[in-house]
Formats: sequence, structure tokens, C-alpha cells
Amino acid sequence: MKDIYTCPYCGTNSETPAGLAHCILSCEEKIKAEEQKRYKEELELAREAREKEIEEKAAELNELIHTYLKDYGSYYRTFESKETHLPYLYYWYF
Repeated sequence: MKDIYTCPYCGTNSETPAGLAHCILSCEEKIKAEEQKRYKEELELAREAREKEIEEKAAELNELIHTYLKDYGSYYRTFESKETHLPYLYYWYF
């Protein structure tokens, strides 16, 4: 009576342990390739979502800047340096 070996991944029967090992290795390669493909697709979807979010935030910031410039004319801001405690200027002109 011959032993029949069954692949745990795809259920294919093999008469030799070498055939079983070959089937297991090929099934594992297929599974890894599918996982990598799925990971890349998920990464691409996440990238597109982030780009969309950045574009929305940029549009919102652009609208705020234009509203500010419409109301006040220009943007000028003074900050104080934490190291020297002297004021330094940032000029943002739009």
C-alpha cells in the first residue's frame, strides 16, 4: 500500500515526499506573491488617500491665505528666538 501525501495549502495529493515538498514550496511562493501584490495595492490606495487629503488641506490653506490678504493686505510676523531672546523676523509676502 502506497502512502499518499497531501499538500496543506492546495490539497493536491502526491505519492512521494519530494513531490509534496515541491508542491508546498510552489504554494508558498504563490501565497507570498499574492501577499506582496495585495500589500502594494493597499499602499497605493493609502498613498492616493494621503495625496487627496494633502490637496484638500492645501486648498483650505490657500483659501485662508487669500482671505487674510484680502482683509489685511500682506502677512508680516515677528517671532522671538528661544536661544537669544531677541526678536527675528519672518517675512511672508503673497
